[in-house]
Amino acid sequence: MAPRNRETLIRRSLLLSLYVLTFAAFSLIGHNWYLNRSLARAIVEANSENPLEYGDRIDLNALKRALQQTGSRDNSNPPTFLLLYFMRPSHFQHLKSIKYGDVLLRRYGSSGLQAFLVTDAQPPETQDLVRREALSMPVLFDRDSVLRLLLRAPDHYEHTLLIAPDGKIVFSLEGAPSEDLLRQIVEKHMVGVIDYSRDHAKQHYRVGETLPDIRVASIAGGIVQTLAPRNAEVVLISARCTACQLHAYMQRYRELTTASANGKSRLLVFSGRFPQQELLTDLTEGGVTTDNVYLAREPLGGLDNEYRTKSGDAELAVIVSVDGQGRIESVRSLDEVE
Repeated sequence: MAPRNRETLIRRSLLLSLYVLTFAAFSLIGHNWYLNRSLARAIVEANSENPLEYGDRIDLNALKRALQQTGSRDNSNPPTFLLLYFMRPSHFQHLKSIKYGDVLLRRYGSSGLQAFLVTDAQPPETQDLVRREALSMPVLFDRDSVLRLLLRAPDHYEHTLLIAPDGKIVFSLEGAPSEDLLRQIVEKHMVGVIDYSRDHAKQHYRVGETLPDIRVASIAGGIVQTLAPRNAEVVLISARCTACQLHAYMQRYRELTTASANGKSRLLVFSGRFPQQELLTDLTEGGVTTDNVYLAREPLGGLDNEYRTKSGDAELAVIVSVDGQGRIESVRSLDEVE
């Protein structure tokens, strides 16, 4: 091929490539314009003082666009079951319900459940809390109120929604639901059956066995560490009712941290379902020394069934005595400890 013909062919190829790239760019701009217009139209249509209720439907394209604009990286289409907590940092007194949403996300995430904490706060305000409480639930920063307006959440950002894959609202509640209610709603729609049984596969701690290492963080904050007690008594406090388990035993916790038994130190390990800041504040105000108090970063064996909140078991907390090799010498209910 002659040099002149080769140059002509190259110029034409480059020109054609430029045309294709220009067309693609304009197509993308047009597509984004259409999606933004669709989202805006859906927000206008959703404009109402009344929150979404069971049976209402959401425009899935508008919902996907709103999720992307607020930080979601999920690209599934259509969306999977979607659990949204609308909250501001000032409303995080409902953190126990959010942490239970974390449990449901870990259990059903592989089956299609997505869960997000939605807030109009600045990222540092919420990211510090997510890091401190070891939440796995991602946060969407709705600073332009796109999601709030589309989903008709109240101005004060305190609402919970569960949305089906077809955009149907299957659960809508102002504030945060109780753990049992949230679990039953998610189970009903994710698997079709509400599970009232108790998992007996994991047993309580047995005498003669080695106490498993527990991943914990100091209640006062700090890095996650592995707790491997030796020649100590470990008080394991579960969380089927964090408020009940905390306040009903405050005097006992104070006694446990100020007294020694058989020359052994005592360590208090609270379930990870306890909100850290709330727990630290209550213990400090209750006069409990927090030097040897920890927050578990994993379930407490058979004692702490973090998925089911009601089981009928009386033993919500036990004290486990271990020898110098970490073997369990005794396991007693907290009520039996003098």
